[in-house]
Amino acid sequence: MIFFIIILLILLVYLVYDIQQEGRRQKVFERLTFGFDSDEPDQVSLWEGAANLLQVTAIRQLLLRSLFTRTLDIIIKRAGFRFGLLEGVSILAIVSFITALATFMTTQNLGASVAVIFLAPLTIFMVWRLLAERQQKKMDLQLPGLINSMLTTMRAGGTPIQALHATSKNAENPIRDSIAQVLNQLQLGQSPIAVWKDWSDFWDTKSCRLLSTGIRVKWESGGQMASVLEHILESIEFRRKIEQRINTLTTQAKLGSIVLSLIPPLLVFLQYKVRPDLVVEMVNDPIGEKIYIYAGGLTLIGFLWLRKLAKIKME
Repeated sequence: MIFFIIILLILLVYLVYDIQQEGRRQKVFERLTFGFDSDEPDQVSLWEGAANLLQVTAIRQLLLRSLFTRTLDIIIKRAGFRFGLLEGVSILAIVSFITALATFMTTQNLGASVAVIFLAPLTIFMVWRLLAERQQKKMDLQLPGLINSMLTTMRAGGTPIQALHATSKNAENPIRDSIAQVLNQLQLGQSPIAVWKDWSDFWDTKSCRLLSTGIRVKWESGGQMASVLEHILESIEFRRKIEQRINTLTTQAKLGSIVLSLIPPLLVFLQYKVRPDLVVEMVNDPIGEKIYIYAGGLTLIGFLWLRKLAKIKME
């Protein structure tokens, strides 16, 4: 327990230091990129700031060697958060430390505190993952608008790049920032094929991969891209109709999983209303407390299992 607390305190100190240095790193990065001078008298050396940037990059590359941190980095970016991987890891560590300390001070139970150390960051990670999946679904909903904009621009004599510029200025997030990043990479001279592949790998949805594949094929082989985009648009719309039909057919199964999961706590509530002494005695008894904990855990597992069975994946 002490070992975990020491690690969490170190990460907390690093987070505070990183927040204090964030403005300085941004200014140094702008100076390295655009070459303008700063009038601040207490400005640090340019090369000292560059060394700090290299150190931060080295730490980030070290974290990205782990599968968990790579997944966490992608989820943070997909969810649209303004902080990076280092800040995300620090947030998880701080929340784990605070919740574990509060649990230990409340219950005086070392085992519960150790369990909270793992459950608290896992809960936050699942919430961030749900937000990232929500952004993925929103991206899929915005793709037809992007394709229609590209088709309209090309039919009027424009280029796909002009259509992407219009989307990056007028569309809503997440597609606005995503297309703006694609344009920045293209303007820096990166290969369009590699840029679109990285874009589809980042969002990792079937619609994004379909659009990316069509654009890359036409970009490499040449020819009219409008015809390919029309077929892609038809495929995406047909797929969406099928998914809506499946969601309608599986609504009953999803509702059943919610009802079945609510029955056990409802029975406990009714028992407490009729015979509260029985429930209080169960809670006060160590064996009864464990039974309630196991029952709650099994109910949660059953709910997740039923939801997984009701969810049909389209290949």
